[in-house]
Amino acid sequence: MAETGLTVLLVDDEATVRETGRRYLVRAGYTCIEAESIQRAVALIGQTKVNAAILDVRLPGHVTGLDLLAAFRDQSGLVDIPVLIMTGSATWHSRCGRSRATRGSPPSRS
Repeated sequence: MAETGLTVLLVDDEATVRETGRRYLVRAGYTCIEAESIQRAVALIGQTKVNAAILDVRLPGHVTGLDLLAAFRDQSGLVDIPVLIMTGSATWHSRCGRSRATRGSPPSRS
């Protein structure tokens, strides 16, 4: 597949999830940069233009992928990038209910 010229930031603390995601993204023509933590993601954002992001909600420590999303929304260069939030949690609200990063309800399952 031809390269898209677009870079996706993939943030997940599990190496197997990052590797699988990277393989799919690269196969689809994207450049993938990976981070295992919020701190690493912030460092990468400062060095690389990111066109989209895939964020895990559950990360080690007291900071979550939703906190990183809120930081994206606070930075003018990242406010409009598409972001996919993923979690292994059974319910959306158990992970996202109080975050200032989320707007509205989760997508419907229809």
